Amino acid sequence: MNPMGRDGAVRAAGVVVFTGPPGRERFLLLRNPLHREWGFPKGHLEEGEEDLAGALREAREETGIEEIEIEPGFRVEIRYPVLRGGRGRVGEAGLEKKVVYFLGRSPGEAHALSAEHDRSEWFTPSQALGRLKHGNLRAVARRAAAHLRRAARTKVR
Repeated sequence: MNPMGRDGAVRAAGVVVFTGPPGRERFLLLRNPLHREWGFPKGHLEEGEEDLAGALREAREETGIEEIEIEPGFRVEIRYPVLRGGRGRVGEAGLEKKVVYFLGRSPGEAHALSAEHDRSEWFTPSQALGRLKHGNLRAVARRAAAHLRRAARTKVR
């Protein structure tokens, strides 16, 4: 089931999962076997589920990482058109999807690949930008990297 928000958009949420010491963080990307595109762990929200709860549930289901520490102050929303039933052209009887991303630290690199994906890999932020096909996901990665740089500067002081 794809619950819709009050605005009619299909709701989803995800986590930009990272690990590593300040200044040397790496992002976990998962590859969709159908489209052969890399992305962050995410998925549709369940009926009545809040964004953060759904994001953490999806990250656990898709990575097997049980303990993800959410970084305060990072919440990015993206929107894009999707097709009903996967047929037709964008904008043709389509819907809008709203995905809210959070930023979360993994205690290490260990994870388990779900059946939804055929590959997973840890990438530096610049490597992740090169793997992400869609501009809105690259923007999320850039904002996540900038947030981590600011957090590292704040902790040094």
